[in-house]
Parts: sequence; structure tokens; C-alpha cells
Amino acid sequence: MESVVWGRGYETFARPLDEVAAGADAVLLLENYDSGWVPDLARLRALRVFWSIDSHVVLAAHVRTCRRQRIHLVLNATEGYLHHFRAAGRTCVWFPNAYPADLVRPLPEVPKRHDVGFCGNVLDRGPWLEALRAELGLHVVSFETASGQNHDAIGLGMVRAVNSFRIHWNRNLADDINFRTFETLGCRTLLLTNHTPGLERLFDCERHLVVYRDLEDCQARIRALLADPAHVDRLAAAGHAHARAHHTYDVRARQLLELMSAF
Repeated sequence: MESVVWGRGYETFARPLDEVAAGADAVLLLENYDSGWVPDLARLRALRVFWSIDSHVVLAAHVRTCRRQRIHLVLNATEGYLHHFRAAGRTCVWFPNAYPADLVRPLPEVPKRHDVGFCGNVLDRGPWLEALRAELGLHVVSFETASGQNHDAIGLGMVRAVNSFRIHWNRNLADDINFRTFETLGCRTLLLTNHTPGLERLFDCERHLVVYRDLEDCQARIRALLADPAHVDRLAAAGHAHARAHHTYDVRARQLLELMSAF
């Protein structure tokens, strides 16, 4: 079985999609913020699949995309939005985010320099970050800086940053179980995150990670964890093993093939 990636930034983009996709059994659309470059997929004879990762941000646009592109199968990273796509006459399934195990992995050469850290976009997490930094010395690696984008917060820089934390603090926005959830576990770093619908169906929230309710509870949990380093290590190892077995892109690819076989 073969696959070809086509889109902006790839060499294949110089060729028309009709040519690249000729004879394809399926086309998977991953672009969640189309700026006008995605062509008309409806004219392709292949099975058309769309992975809506950011429905919590651009729901209406994604529903319109499914109608315009005549998508057959919608994969949604957030279960709570499925009914919007079903109302538009689409076959939908919950298809959570995942991580690439070949790129996001434990790095034994990176020492655990920071007891607790955060790596990512600040967005509306600012008050939380400031409170945790003041109270518990949270180390912040932000994508947004005064001088522009910080590439130490993405790609290999992100992997190294998360590997340098004993505990990685996360706060999912709305009801989205974000990429960093899976990437943190992929680095074998303990994940401390807020409760998000569906999280308990993907992980054992007492064995694979730690969930907090509010700021006071979050601070208390951090203090308790830092007082028991062996427990932190056990949770991190269990979370990594579970994520590696159930939440990599290799696993999602096998799941997608099974879903497509029904069409």
C-alpha cells in the first residue's frame, strides 16, 4: 500500500491533484484552515475523508467544507461535535489526536532540568502560567515571544523541552483533547492536565496521567507529586507505554484503514 502527500510546501504541489490522485482509492483531507488552495475534491472518484481536528475553533467552516467537498467520512478529534456533521448528512466517527512515535519520543540524553514546565501557545492560559510560575517555579517555553515565534516550542525543540520536564502542565481549551496531551506522554513525561470530556475513555486518569480541577487543586497536586519522585516516574512510564500502544499515528492509520473498508 502506498500513499502520497500533496499540498502547499511539498514538491508534489507543482503537479495537479487530479494527476497525483489518479487511481487513488481514498483522499484524506487534513487542512483545517483552508486559505483557498485546496482544490475541488468532489470531482475525484476516490473515497473522500476529512479529519476535523479543530472543530472547537472553526466548526461552521468545517461543516461547510464537508458539504462543498462532498466528504464521505468525517473523522473528528472531539466527540462532542459529531452531531453537527451528522446533521449535514455525513458519516462521522470520533477519531482522537495522536503523535508520531518516531519523532516524539523519550530523549535519555536530555536531563530533567525542570520540575514542572509548559511548552506551547499561551492563548488564554496566561493567568494560569503566571500563577504557577510565581508559586511553583513553572518553566515556560512559549511559542509566542516579544521578538516573534520561538521555534524551540515546536518540532524537535518541543520534544527536547518536554523531555526536560518532570511534569508537563497542560490545559486543554474548550472540549478539545489537544496534541500536547499525546506528545507529552510520548516523551515519557508525566502529564498534568485539566479534565476534558472523553479523556477518561482514552486513558486511565489515575495510572497514565494526573487530572486537576482548578488552580488550587492543580497546585496541591504538583506539590504532592514533587514530594514523591518515584510516583512521578511510575506514572510517566505507564502513560508512555499506553500512548505508544494506543495513540500513535501508526495506530490511527490502522484504525482508518478499518473504517474505510466499510465503504
